[in-house]
Amino acid sequence: MKKGPHFKALLTFLSTEDGGIATPVSSGFRTAVQFPFDNREFLANHTFLETDLVFPGDIINVDITLLDSGDALEKAYEGLDFELLLNSNLIGSGTITQLFP
Repeated sequence: MKKGPHFKALLTFLSTEDGGIATPVSSGFRTAVQFPFDNREFLANHTFLETDLVFPGDIINVDITLLDSGDALEKAYEGLDFELLLNSNLIGSGTITQLFP
């Protein structure tokens, strides 16, 4: 059974010089998401809504599906900020703009 997205978010990717991604990425890109209320990292699959490729420094709307959300979604709300991590390194940040049922 295929999971639908858990929420829509506005992501801001850091530039390469600031520690962000070094090459463009496409839909299906996976990162970890860390919410301010939890020290755990949640694996997240990204579906880009406006473009096929995202470059370092881009700001983009995405649908995010958490692969193992635990109880994090019960605490999530629209407007919640979170960190975007790759191999435990900060590569960007996001804000939840819409929660899906």
